[in-house]
Amino acid sequence: MLELYHNINSVCAQKVRIALKEKGQEATEHLLTLRGDQNEPAYLKLNPSGVVPTLVHDGHPVVESSLILYYLDETFPEPPLMPKAPLKRRTEYKRSVIEHGLDSEFAGDALAQHRKLLAWMAESLERGKYLAGDSFSNAECAVIPYILRLELLKLDRLWADYPAIADWWARMRARPSVKAAIFDRMTEKDWAPFTNLAPDPWPKVQELLRAPA
Repeated sequence: MLELYHNINSVCAQKVRIALKEKGQEATEHLLTLRGDQNEPAYLKLNPSGVVPTLVHDGHPVVESSLILYYLDETFPEPPLMPKAPLKRRTEYKRSVIEHGLDSEFAGDALAQHRKLLAWMAESLERGKYLAGDSFSNAECAVIPYILRLELLKLDRLWADYPAIADWWARMRARPSVKAAIFDRMTEKDWAPFTNLAPDPWPKVQELLRAPA
């Protein structure tokens, strides 16, 4: 039996939900608001860090999204999602950027990391239709939530010079697992944090990108 403790807008939880859909696995869901319920004693017994997601398989908890992706691929090997050459890309994304957007003290560093990610994606997509070859893999599960977050923050202009990324993203948005795991799950309340953003964040983005390291 699979159980998933998660939150709709958590990028880490989104990765796991996509992987579950790709594997054709259904999990009993426990939806957390992250407004204090993640610190309840019962949940902390499963995940002492009090973060999401947590996957529980036959009573055994697995925490941290990257480890969950590995676990799912080992436990449910078909279809395989682990690239033959596992990604070594560093995932240095700061939580404060998610919470505070471009006003975060880490925004400049995060933008630089995202630009590296986009450059890597463009290079990878020159060799195949997907990020790690010719088939959908955990690389997509890991990256899709971050590309979605950039889009929601109105930062999709970051990949304007990468038509291969735009094509890949259009395909990923339409993929059944992504629609079922993310878009079909988001309610008006989930969309709300992104509807009142500044209409054009690009001047601020350019300022941050020009700032000395």
